[in-house]
Amino acid sequence: MLTTQRLDSYRRTVALVDVSDTDSYVFDVFRVRGGKNHRLLYHGASNETITAGLSLVKQAGGTFAGEEVEFGEFYDGEKGWRYKGSGFMYLCDVQRSAGLVSNSFTVDWNDAGKHGRIKAGHDPHLRLHALTPSDEVALASGEPPKPDRECNPRRLRYLIQSRLGEDMESQFVTVLEPYDTTPFIKQVRKLQVEHDADPNSVAAVAVELVDGTTDILINCEGRIAVKVEGGVEFNGQFGMIRLLNGEVKLMRMSNATLLKIGEAALKADVPA
Repeated sequence: MLTTQRLDSYRRTVALVDVSDTDSYVFDVFRVRGGKNHRLLYHGASNETITAGLSLVKQAGGTFAGEEVEFGEFYDGEKGWRYKGSGFMYLCDVQRSAGLVSNSFTVDWNDAGKHGRIKAGHDPHLRLHALTPSDEVALASGEPPKPDRECNPRRLRYLIQSRLGEDMESQFVTVLEPYDTTPFIKQVRKLQVEHDADPNSVAAVAVELVDGTTDILINCEGRIAVKVEGGVEFNGQFGMIRLLNGEVKLMRMSNATLLKIGEAALKADVPA
């Protein structure tokens, strides 16, 4: 996460969710308040990406710092160990959205299997499900610390989600799906929530798996009473419900006193 200006809050929750003995995904909620621009950057293990739900236009030249800024050209600070700028002059081959991206989208990185790291019959990927409206979304390539050696390719492809303005508030919601050959997530969607707290203090998603399982994940910045689309009641900080064909298979909660759907409920006298 890159920001400018002084921040009022900077918090992140990351949950690793197992779906089988071999597969897991990551639910990532990053909250930031204050400053003029919030940029969330991710990269996979290669420079090869496939996007869905995203329309990008190739930048004529230059770097992510701008068409007029060449690769390695210091433009926003003193060169050397005193440098405190963005480093965007090291991101090249830029593609940008033509403005606001309000819909969800995915970016899929394929590890090309160079350097003999990948065993025959395997095709590892990382697919990112982005659920946050952004003023701009971009892809750009950067050089890893030791390119073209045993551990790194020549370049890595970065996803950059930007939210821009004055006194910004952001809640970046992301699901990361590492898979081998075939994705195991069918789709990810945000769920409607009702509560009396700050709008950016609650995130709820449904992760629908290809085997018919649906995970409902709820994350609150603090302990909050919330009603979630689908008849879920929750009072706490983190909750999870796993459904298979509408039947509850698993429930988990953390720093919470209530998690309820239909007749199934978890209750605790104290939240810890």
